[in-house]
Order: sequence, then C-alpha cells, then structure tokens
Amino acid sequence: MSDVEKVLQLAALILSLVNGTAILYQYVRDKPILKVDAIHPDKYQWWFPLPSRVAEESGRRRYGLLTYVGIANQGLRKVQLTSWRLLIKTKAGKRVELMARSIPEPKFAFTLPDSSTFTKVIQVLGTAGEFGSGSTVIDSGCSIIGVAYYVAEFQPADSDDLSIVGDTTTATFVAKGVLGRSTSTPIHFHKTDFDWVKSAVSGIEAVS
Repeated sequence: MSDVEKVLQLAALILSLVNGTAILYQYVRDKPILKVDAIHPDKYQWWFPLPSRVAEESGRRRYGLLTYVGIANQGLRKVQLTSWRLLIKTKAGKRVELMARSIPEPKFAFTLPDSSTFTKVIQVLGTAGEFGSGSTVIDSGCSIIGVAYYVAEFQPADSDDLSIVGDTTTATFVAKGVLGRSTSTPIHFHKTDFDWVKSAVSGIEAVS
C-alpha cells in the first residue's frame, strides 16, 4: 500500500469520526427536554376518600387523587407522551405506581365579585373531550396542560394505607415521552370533599 493510499484511508477514517460526532451532537442537542409543573399547586391538587362500591367492601380504603399539571418541551424536537403516572407513598414507606383513569372534563363553577358565575373547563390529559383533542404531542417550545385522575386502593387485609400528614398527601407525578425520556415533580395533594368533586366532574363516582 502506497503512502498516498494510507493517507486517503486515514482521511476517510477521520471524516467518518467527524460525521459521527456531528450526528451524535445534533441528536443530543435536538432531543426533547420535558419539564412538568403543578398548576396552582395550592388550589388545583386534591385527594379525597372514595366510598366503597358495594357493601361487601367494608374495610377497603379507596382514595381519589386529581392533579392539574403542565408539561413543557424545552428541546428542539417534538415529542409524544406515552404515559403520565403517579407514585404515591404509603404509611409503610412503599412507593406504589398508579395509572391515570379516564374521566370527563372537569367543570369548575366560580362566583365573581359582581355575583355572576364563571365556569372553567379543564381538559383531561390524553382524553378527547368537548374542549380538548386528547393529543399528547408537544412541539418544541410548547406545552400542554390538563388534569389527571388516579385511584389508590387498599384491601381490608392490608394493614398499609395512604400516607397522609394533616390533610395533605405527597406523591410524584412522572411523565414519559416516546423516546424514553421522563420528567417528574412532587405534587402536594390537599383533602377536599367528594361531593364537591362530583359536582365538578360528572360521573366520576362510576370510574373504578
């Protein structure tokens, strides 16, 4: 092999390394960067005891958790969310993962200073409704907002229970994109009355 051929092979190797590095840099630079935050963390994060569905369930503890979050994409490539789950903490220190349940869009009625009423409708993450498409695709530099509903259950024979301090329980909301990247944030849920929740979310008592 001549010196010229050796130089050409070395140049080709260097060029392939440079191209590979450039492609890797572009992928890392352009990858989606997700960020999730609780919206109005002191107002729109609730937990509430759920009634037993049948009389035979005496001793079974059920809780509903309703969170209002915003998920932003700070990267340069759009991404689709594949899951948004909640990690609750039990009294025994265990972490239990909950999957979101499908519910109708919540409608919250407010009375304004002039005594008129205003209804705020919030879309449900991943669920098409009257005011939301249900899409979980987030373009670069954009965000989506919505509520997510979870149900925690503890059997009568289970001595463990949801960890509650005062009227608050803390959990971790975890959103994951189709490329495997995830983001999380702690959510502080405040106790509210189930009857009030039923007035805002029609049919929520039927969600198992």
